[in-house]
Amino acid sequence: MQLNRQYEVAREINRGIFAAVKDSVCVIINPASGRGKGRKAAPLIREAFAAAGGATFWETTRRGDEALLVRKALEAGFTTITAAGGDGTWSNVGRAILQEGAGRTVSLALIAAGTGNDLAKSIGAPAADYAATAELVAAGRSSLIDAGKIGDDYFLNSVGFGFDAAVLATIEKMAWLRGSAVYTVAALRQLFTYSGMTVTTADADFPQRSMMIIIANGGYLGGAFHIAPNASITDGTLDTVVIGDMSPLRRLKLFGAAMKGVHVGRPGVSTVRGPAITLNFERPPSCQRDGELDQLHQSTITLSCIPAALKVVR
Repeated sequence: MQLNRQYEVAREINRGIFAAVKDSVCVIINPASGRGKGRKAAPLIREAFAAAGGATFWETTRRGDEALLVRKALEAGFTTITAAGGDGTWSNVGRAILQEGAGRTVSLALIAAGTGNDLAKSIGAPAADYAATAELVAAGRSSLIDAGKIGDDYFLNSVGFGFDAAVLATIEKMAWLRGSAVYTVAALRQLFTYSGMTVTTADADFPQRSMMIIIANGGYLGGAFHIAPNASITDGTLDTVVIGDMSPLRRLKLFGAAMKGVHVGRPGVSTVRGPAITLNFERPPSCQRDGELDQLHQSTITLSCIPAALKVVR
């Protein structure tokens, strides 16, 4: 009789713990991420969180829904917001948390259902392991990382100009390809056609003509490239990687080196580290921001680091 009562008490305690986890965690799933990977992953994500204590699930239906759902989550009192998608989804959710002023009070968790999933590599999150992520969320494991600011908006992993933006424009036309190979194939195409750009700054010596400029908070890009191997997402600085314009053959050799992170220091490649950098373009540029193509509206762009800006689960 006493033993049965102990089991009953244990069950009540577990119910309370599970209810507390469920009431504090919401998961925002982007079904369209990874060209449909998010939709296929949704049942597995739900199963993993159910096993770890439960969560409230919402799905995006169109571009921009992430910001609306983050606002809804904050109003409902959720303390962890899990973003299931790729770098674009993670960025949209993280930026919305920052814009709402909740970066240090609400935790962002990452579930990989995208193409490159670079931010997870940069912060060391087990985003591809749904069960491990759900368990970390349930345990309340989180720490602060830096965020980047561009104008009045934010970025989490990187912003890229020139070649990087041209690659994303090419990817938008390649609906037939899936997975992390998308960026690699598009980049190979642009290696032989991209014509370079002119960018100046008072913060460093830039080449007369550049092929690509990456402002990195985290170290990874495009699912396969360790583009900023010395970048740290917790050091209060941004690493700017500048690649000067060069012949297609030299570009191809550098392409392979960048996959291994051994391109820095080679001829034509330089880096600048600091809390902020201002870039001057001939006209308002397009850019890659956390894996998505974005058109800016000014020719002079300032990017800065905000130290310890965002709580993440890892």
